[in-house]
Amino acid sequence: MHIEPQATADLARLGELIADMPVAMLTSVGDDGSLVSCPMEALEMDRDGALWFFTDLRLDFVERLR
Repeated sequence: MHIEPQATADLARLGELIADMPVAMLTSVGDDGSLVSCPMEALEMDRDGALWFFTDLRLDFVERLR
């Protein structure tokens, strides 16, 4: 994962903690209120601390993220 230089010490520390984690679990709330998780690989942590993922927009869980 590419990690941009971070604006705060807290975000820099978060970047250090997740740098070697190849898989993250992206979790959303299903239609019935249950938690639905999908394993994903983070591609980048931008300078604002946002994590960027690449996925297929046709997947069901993507609709819950909008």
